[in-house]
Amino acid sequence: MVLRVKKDGHSKTALKHNVRSK
Repeated sequence: MVLRVKKDGHSKTALKHNVRSK
């Protein structure tokens, strides 16, 4: 997941939200 986020810059925001939701 982290690797994928690194590849996608805009995905970083989505991941941040996901982590916060968790």
